[in-house]
Amino acid sequence: MASHPSEESKWFPNGLWIGKKIRFPDDSIWRYDSCVSESEAQETTSMCEIDEVESEARAVFLASRMHGFGPNRAIIKVRLQLARIPQTGTEDEPAVVRADQAVETFRDSFFSELEGLTHMRTARCSSAPMILSHLTQKQADYEPVPNGYKRFILMEEVPGSSLAGKYHRFSMAEQNRVRAAFKIAWKDAIKCGLVHGDERIDNLIWDSDASKCYLVDWEWWDRVIQPIAWNDTRFLAWDL
Repeated sequence: MASHPSEESKWFPNGLWIGKKIRFPDDSIWRYDSCVSESEAQETTSMCEIDEVESEARAVFLASRMHGFGPNRAIIKVRLQLARIPQTGTEDEPAVVRADQAVETFRDSFFSELEGLTHMRTARCSSAPMILSHLTQKQADYEPVPNGYKRFILMEEVPGSSLAGKYHRFSMAEQNRVRAAFKIAWKDAIKCGLVHGDERIDNLIWDSDASKCYLVDWEWWDRVIQPIAWNDTRFLAWDL
């Protein structure tokens, strides 16, 4: 899976996204301001059927609230169905041809993230972003797979920035602050009933001003069935 922010994306071109508005079921309207990251995963038909996944493109946008209630800024995560291999490369075919590739299935990770974030909101977890709304649409004729799925999750933009590529340049004192805050955040998530299943520094946001750490990207998690004790090896698992 490739992952990269881009000024002009293949699947999320600026002209079709940046500055455009979207209305969620809670009647709030948001404007796409910038694309933070994007990725794609194109699978073979057999892989899709065996693993119950689907070819798709993903993007994370910063957005501003234009109408309704909620914070002034938020994150919108978008998923678009893409053509399966070997139908890749059909992007320039007529819409009626591309529409034949549309499916009703979605990647499990979408539902997992939706369920995880909803659980954390109900549990009032302060170490995970709060989900605000979600939406399902069908792609238009000009999009990769007409009538294919287009799904959105609207969530709180937590303060701070990703630790990826930064943490190991911090002073020892700052690294110790991060580790202490991460331990608190991890234990908070456990107390709220979920353990994060994607242990990567990319999934940590650090708010230096508040000395607070957030766990993001809740696509993979497990429910806490029995008490889980803290162990300092967690630092190594998360590259801290």
